[in-house]
Amino acid sequence: MVTLRNGKQSYDVAGRADGALKQTRVQSSIPADKENLDPESHIAEEARMDVEDSAADQVCNSHATTPIVKLDAPLDKKRRRPGDQSCEEDNASTTTQEQDRLRHEDHDRPSKHHDAKKKPLERNRKALEIEWDRSQLRDPRLSPERVLLPRRIEFDLTEEEKQFFKGSPAKRPKKKGRLNTVDEDKIFRKEAKKNVAHCFHELYICYEKGPKASPTYDSSGFELDYWKVAEWMSPKPYNKRAMVNGMEKRLKRDSDERSKMAAAFFQGGSAPEGGDGHYAFDLLKDKVSKDLGIAWHKITAAHVEEWARMGLPKEDPCNYVTSTVSKEEKRRFLSLLKGGSLRK
Repeated sequence: MVTLRNGKQSYDVAGRADGALKQTRVQSSIPADKENLDPESHIAEEARMDVEDSAADQVCNSHATTPIVKLDAPLDKKRRRPGDQSCEEDNASTTTQEQDRLRHEDHDRPSKHHDAKKKPLERNRKALEIEWDRSQLRDPRLSPERVLLPRRIEFDLTEEEKQFFKGSPAKRPKKKGRLNTVDEDKIFRKEAKKNVAHCFHELYICYEKGPKASPTYDSSGFELDYWKVAEWMSPKPYNKRAMVNGMEKRLKRDSDERSKMAAAFFQGGSAPEGGDGHYAFDLLKDKVSKDLGIAWHKITAAHVEEWARMGLPKEDPCNYVTSTVSKEEKRRFLSLLKGGSLRK
């Protein structure tokens, strides 16, 4: 019963007040009136209080384990929806694929560090120099009297390299019509002297420098003889009969030289039979040259006989047949032969 300000009592208001008071006592863990507590219902009341306490603990634990989401937190830290996991997996796989693609592109793309090491191609001899693969040579020793490394010539280059080393063509004389032989020869010499890859480049340089200038080395790295080059620059006229006679004399002289070399170098005194016999004598001259320390193009029958007098064991002809010559050795002998008669 509630007494109003005017002294009257309102039963409806009193009923609502009593109901609110009872609800508050039920939710509270402490009884509202301990003195009027029924002793018989003490056990039931304690059990009810334990159940309410355990329920309250579960609610507290659930609130403690639930992460607190800030309003300004990023989207990936907010509470996820049921369909968000698959979307995130797709985004993660897409990101991984993109990273792999970029990593492969960076791997394939040359870095600035490697680009800085690559020097542009220059029009000089050093850009054309090569070295033989000595693992493919039966005698890997260096060639005596060779000063520079051998270089490639025009026939060993690609079309782009040929155009690069050739450069712009020489200027034609201010004449109308067809050029004569003298003008064509002048243009040819100018282009040969300018083109480092030209097969006659060193010959024209040597001839232009003169006999008292610094030494000039040919494409194989050996020093040129100026007087031999000068004689080559001014050839003598020959008729057909003189040419044939000169060839016959040269062939006879070479045959005699080879016979003497084979007798002094090979076991049994004879060169290997079959195939191209000139490779056998190229190998013969190469071994004698390195044993005596004399240039390959200078070896004659007299040098081979000197080698035999040193007491060195003679070689088996079977080891000097053409089938035993490697491709690298053939390339090297071809380089040694080019211009050998114009060297010192």
